[in-house]
Amino acid sequence: MAGLIRVEEKISWSAASWAFGHVIRVTLPFLSHENEGLISILKEASLEGRLDYLDLRPISVKEKSALLAAFKNGLQRTETDGAAAFSDPEFYPGFLARFNELIVMLESHLSRV
Repeated sequence: MAGLIRVEEKISWSAASWAFGHVIRVTLPFLSHENEGLISILKEASLEGRLDYLDLRPISVKEKSALLAAFKNGLQRTETDGAAAFSDPEFYPGFLARFNELIVMLESHLSRV
């Protein structure tokens, strides 16, 4: 199964469900309590037994900017933790590449709005 983050109508990021869930898990600690609504949306998107789907279209530019910063911090934390933190370290390089693609995609979107 796969997880999907819809950035725009025709622009989406997709990854394996475990990768989607890991992105959400490493991102959540970097969102402040000022972003409670966004935190709820991310938690809801990754609930066990639900579709791994996050739609960013209705989220404000301010919230998207906060999410981008949290994604960047989550990626940095993942890089700091290293491959040993993964249950299967061979997936680590691919995960980093996909996570970075998500960040670039959101940066590109925010540069146009």
